[in-house]
Amino acid sequence: MKFLVLVVATFFLFSCVQNSQKPEADAIQNINTQSNAEIQFDKEKVDFGIIPQDTLVTALYQIKNTGSDTLKITDIQPDCSCTSFYVSKFKIAPNDTALVQLNINTFHKHGNIEQYTVLVTNTKKKFYSLKNTAIVN
Repeated sequence: MKFLVLVVATFFLFSCVQNSQKPEADAIQNINTQSNAEIQFDKEKVDFGIIPQDTLVTALYQIKNTGSDTLKITDIQPDCSCTSFYVSKFKIAPNDTALVQLNINTFHKHGNIEQYTVLVTNTKKKFYSLKNTAIVN
């Protein structure tokens, strides 16, 4: 019985955690609302190269609001439960910046991987995709 509890606890410890960080309730707005917020990324892809299996890698993206209205990140959707995220700010004033951190767990992964995370914003384009790639040994 102790072995079973240990196995279950280990599984939950090393499995990917669902994100508990969500945008503030007042940051979520109607998708059809017009805004003059604009987003600029320092990069939209991170290639980790060759990495070992069962490790955690982190990609940092800096975003800047180049528009005249407050930029609001209304949702973040990683395509894999192995990716968790942290956002320094969900509301970004004009000319201000924020960081998006994506943590990818390579537990039980092997070979070429591509992970996408979609940011939903109040800009005219609405949806932006951040890509992370690696070769897991």
